[in-house]
Amino acid sequence: MTISRIVFLLSLIINTTYTTTHAQPLPQTLPAPYTINDLQVLEAEKNYAEFFLHARDVRPESRDGEWKNLVSIMAESYIYDQKKKKIVDSKTISFLNSLLEWPILRGSIFFLDGRGKIGLKFFKDKLSESSRESSKESSRDKKIFKEILAFWELNKDNPKLGLELLRLVIEYEGEKEIDPFVFIEKGVGSELGAEICKDAEAKKYLVRHLFEILLKEEEDSKINSYLVKKISSSCWSQIVLNLKEMLTQPVYNNQNQLNAYRILKLKNAISLEEDELFLITYILQAPINGAVFNNAWNEIKKLGKNYELRSKIFEKIKKIDPLPGKSFSIITQDRKRILLDHIHQNFPEYMDFYAKTCLEYLVGKRTFINGNPTMYCRDLFSSAEKFEKNNWVDLQLRRQYKELPKL
Repeated sequence: MTISRIVFLLSLIINTTYTTTHAQPLPQTLPAPYTINDLQVLEAEKNYAEFFLHARDVRPESRDGEWKNLVSIMAESYIYDQKKKKIVDSKTISFLNSLLEWPILRGSIFFLDGRGKIGLKFFKDKLSESSRESSKESSRDKKIFKEILAFWELNKDNPKLGLELLRLVIEYEGEKEIDPFVFIEKGVGSELGAEICKDAEAKKYLVRHLFEILLKEEEDSKINSYLVKKISSSCWSQIVLNLKEMLTQPVYNNQNQLNAYRILKLKNAISLEEDELFLITYILQAPINGAVFNNAWNEIKKLGKNYELRSKIFEKIKKIDPLPGKSFSIITQDRKRILLDHIHQNFPEYMDFYAKTCLEYLVGKRTFINGNPTMYCRDLFSSAEKFEKNNWVDLQLRRQYKELPKL
């Protein structure tokens, strides 16, 4: 190869390399953005996916009333079409969730209500199917409950939906996975508080939540602040009666009774008469030591000096069914002796009344609709025999009990 030929080839290589390295990219043609006219065509076709994919092609400054109206119409139309379906799939739920990113739809009552109803049907069908196919402890159920919570967390501005989801979770025993209270937390403080809080299940979980807060917080001012901010007055009116009922119901958990009393006191929702009645019944129910116990001790001491007050309290207690008397079953004998001595000295009528009512039940002298009204009858007679010198129960009544056939 000649020198001139070599020079020519080198020159060709250099020029080709330079051209390739510095070549300008070919211009690419971008698709034109959709116009309002394009969106109108998609609306007529009910092409929801393409519509919402390109509706924001319209620049913000041009998103006028017509554009907003189209977006609302398409969302509502989609809701309407999905409601007609017998089966809703997960793609529908995902699409509805994606539409929550649109500010105009987050303020649409129709859209939010429709999304809630469709989601509720979807999750109920899934749980129903799961319960038929496997045990309720399955990992599949756990996944569904997580999906329900995620669905709710995306938009919690529908108190009625929250109440429905609470019922659904309870119906399918999902309390281990989700605290049902999360679904009504916002609703109990809203203008729909009364409607939410009159529901029996909602009240149950609201009260339980309040009791959990009491156990964590000792300062009354902070508790009261929480009650004012988080519980609407209309909701409060629905739960106050439940709290008052707990004051005289059979005691299965002394702490819960104390919690109810504390809340009522903080809200100034307990009258002097109700306060007196609670303190007396509290000391009859194996009370827990503390400030309330001290007040109850002093309250029953007042009865020993005030026959009129004692008679008034006695008439009220006689109407409680079953009668309070858990203190008769206290295991610690010294504590039982001191407490029952105090009751007998200041409220002597009560132990005899309790014992007499027990005998009437056992021999069938009276009919008691709710069954045995004296759950701690045996404990009382046993204690009366053991501490016979204290005369807690009339001797004649003790003899009648001894003569009963032993079961």
